[in-house]
Amino acid sequence: MWIRQSLLCLTVALVAIAIVNSWVIPPASARVMREELRTGDLLYKSLRTLNDNRGYSWQAIAFTQIPDGRSARTSADRSDVQPESAPEVMYLRLVGFPGTVSIDRSKPLVVASPAGQQFALPDRSDLIFKNGLSPQPNVAQYPLAEVLKEVRSPTPLRLTLATIEDEPVELRLSRVIIQEWLDVNQQAQSER
Repeated sequence: MWIRQSLLCLTVALVAIAIVNSWVIPPASARVMREELRTGDLLYKSLRTLNDNRGYSWQAIAFTQIPDGRSARTSADRSDVQPESAPEVMYLRLVGFPGTVSIDRSKPLVVASPAGQQFALPDRSDLIFKNGLSPQPNVAQYPLAEVLKEVRSPTPLRLTLATIEDEPVELRLSRVIIQEWLDVNQQAQSER
C-alpha cells in the first residue's frame, strides 16, 4: 500500500514540476548566427541538418552576407560607401554527403507549401565555385528572395531537388526552420 502511495506522490510531483517548468522556461529561440568575416562583411545564417526521403543527411544553410561598410553600424563612419549598390540576397546552400548524390544544376529547386504555392528557384552554384574551384556534385545554392516575399509566416515547406542519376531528393522543412529563415532575413535587414 505504501509503495502505491509513494509512486502516486512521485508521479504528482513530476507532473507538477513539468507544469511549472513549462511556465518558467522561455521558448527556444531560433538559431540565427551572426559572424563578422575577415573581410569586414557581416554574415547572418541558419544551419540545420535534415534527412531526405532516402534517409541521407543534408546541411541546409540559409544565409545573407552584408558587404563591409553596408551595415548601419559602419556606414556612418565611411565616406566611400555607395548607397546605390545592389541589395544583398539571401541564399539557401544545400550540401549532401559526398558520394551519395549528384545534384542536377540544370533544373531548379522546387519549393512547395501545403497551400499549393510552388517556387522554382534557379541554381546559383556559380557563386560558390569560382576562381578555378571544381564544382562539387553534392553542393548547390539557390536564392530565397522569391520564397521569403510570399512566405511571411512560418509554414512547413517541401524541397524537391533534381539529381543526375536517381529520383529527385525530397527534404521537408518544419515551421521552426522557416521561422529561422525569416529571422535571418529580418536581422540582416535591420543591420542594413
